[in-house]
Amino acid sequence: MTNRLWAMASGVRIEVLEWAPAIPAPEQGHPVLCVPGALGPAESFRGLGLAMASGDLGGRPRRCLAVSLRGRGASEAPPSGYALRDLVADIHAAAAVAGLAADRGGHIGLGQSMGVPQAVRYALDVFGGYPAGGCLKGLALGDSPARCRRVPGEQSAAWRRVPPSFADWDEAFAWDQREFGVTREVFDRPKYRATYYRRLPGGRVGFNFSPAAALRVQEEAADIDFRADLGQLTCPVLVLRASRGTHLPDEWVDLYRAGLPDGEVVTVDSDHSVFESEEGRLRLGEFLARCDEAAASSGHRIAAADSGGDSPER
Repeated sequence: MTNRLWAMASGVRIEVLEWAPAIPAPEQGHPVLCVPGALGPAESFRGLGLAMASGDLGGRPRRCLAVSLRGRGASEAPPSGYALRDLVADIHAAAAVAGLAADRGGHIGLGQSMGVPQAVRYALDVFGGYPAGGCLKGLALGDSPARCRRVPGEQSAAWRRVPPSFADWDEAFAWDQREFGVTREVFDRPKYRATYYRRLPGGRVGFNFSPAAALRVQEEAADIDFRADLGQLTCPVLVLRASRGTHLPDEWVDLYRAGLPDGEVVTVDSDHSVFESEEGRLRLGEFLARCDEAAASSGHRIAAADSGGDSPER
């Protein structure tokens, strides 16, 4: 079952998608809260969400929740407020409306690509007792360092030149290739198109996010590095590194291995979208099962609390 929840973060309406199992809560594994990369919406986790809810991924059916950070998917796009602290506030709001913030049974966090530093900051907050408790039983990170970087000015300029829409897919591809070097092979992937674009009335093609928000994310970015904070992540941590076109440099492989108290870095046969690959999913499933087993052996319950907050759309 797929539900849509609505969270509020500093007056901004945030979309949260939930893929829920059909079995009773006491039989479920730990829920997973996902943070997409780049400008991806919550919808980009649908495949993983369905696999988790059915039990095909992780051995035990579990709730999977994904957040569309402000300016993405169906979330609102305020004129400002896109710094790291604002984006992490969206994740906390998603955890609250899903009932995870008050659930001492715990949940598992997941961040992909540019969602990695946001997921790490969220995890550090949770371990620090913010906002009201909850706990993490695991953290999965996809092919990125735990750092934020200022964006080169030429990338910001691309979002100043973006048209409101495109006549067709070919025109959208030409823009994407010219501004960001996207290949035809990548652009033609159904997952890529569904993540970043949508059909508009009359057959035109538009973005699945706010271009103005994309510009603000880049303009409000700051250099923030969490290498000194990795030791505070005392839950099991899985880091997946792509074998092709990785965004995770060797320096950060060493930092993760040395700095995480219970961390594992695994290179999988995949491009940057590590959680979409066959081996990446296998490793993630094993990790979820391990987190469940560790909680069960320690006497902690596995089931998550029922969703709180607004009534979901069904």
